[in-house]
Amino acid sequence: MPRSRKDNSPYLFIGEVTKPHGVHGALAIRQWRSGPPPEVPRVVLKHPRRGRIIELTVKRWARRSRSGWIIFPEDIHTREESELYRGYLVGIYREDLPPLEDGEFYLEDIIGSRLVAVLDDAPKEVGTIKGIVPGPMPYPLLLVDTGDGEKLIPLPEEKIINISYEESTVVIEKFTDFDDLE
Repeated sequence: MPRSRKDNSPYLFIGEVTKPHGVHGALAIRQWRSGPPPEVPRVVLKHPRRGRIIELTVKRWARRSRSGWIIFPEDIHTREESELYRGYLVGIYREDLPPLEDGEFYLEDIIGSRLVAVLDDAPKEVGTIKGIVPGPMPYPLLLVDTGDGEKLIPLPEEKIINISYEESTVVIEKFTDFDDLE
């Protein structure tokens, strides 16, 4: 699989601020990917509609639950200040992340790609990947616009056949966990 990404964004958006946490300016983050907090030294907050971006230095990361993290920014000191960022998207700088190994990719980079499922060597276009939804499974769910509505499609790593950033396409093997796509 190619290692290049399809856009030149310096950020990888990983979640959104859901609420203040405590009285000293911490932010509760709903994560969009599974795993531990990234524990990078800085984050960006992006207003979901206006696109305004603010950089924050992070003193500490903590795990809140399966669905979220808590960040303790150096620049926010009160609950009232942290309340102002409710609903903001949370991004991390790609340069703060370790390099990808061959065959690795960031899920966020496939958003906007076409999803194609293959069954018995017959490819079928499923739709456009609109988002990534964390869930209780050990793998993510893709939010896919099929043209007739939206569907959640599981994405186990072993079912990925190919990712082409050049063609903006993700090809997966269709499997029994799929909803009927006919």
